[in-house]
Amino acid sequence: MHSLHHVLARKAARDRSHVEPSFGLEEGVEGVVQGLGANGKDGVVLEMEHRRKSGRGVREWYFLPPPQSATAQNPAAKVVRETVALLEDHPQYRTPEPETAPGAEGEAEGTFELGLTEKQRRDREGVVLPYFDAQKGGGEGGRILYDMGSEDDFDEEEDEI
Repeated sequence: MHSLHHVLARKAARDRSHVEPSFGLEEGVEGVVQGLGANGKDGVVLEMEHRRKSGRGVREWYFLPPPQSATAQNPAAKVVRETVALLEDHPQYRTPEPETAPGAEGEAEGTFELGLTEKQRRDREGVVLPYFDAQKGGGEGGRILYDMGSEDDFDEEEDEI
């Protein structure tokens, strides 16, 4: 059993890539058995593991809300049926999904522009790649056309291999 407060504090630290806080005996404080927020007034988190036939262990985390007792408004609420839910379904534990702006379907916001401007698009279309000449050549069998520049060093021994 874990305190919901502690589980939420650890998850918040993990989400921000911070060191997870320690509670209870892990704090190393003399005389502290339970940390602050461990009283379970918000509910408890149950960590359960069961073994499959293959022997593989499956660990699940569940949220058990606090029991509801009889109140002045509802004195007939003596028999309480507790409902257990997966911890991932708890609204405070669930990570909020990023909202997309209307009109920006499927595009995530970033710190830089991923699209091309009209000038960049024209410049990209104007570049002639080397394989285009081989495709227009007609019947040369995919020969690679290469013009040696002044900085190229021709080595006759490499051609003999």
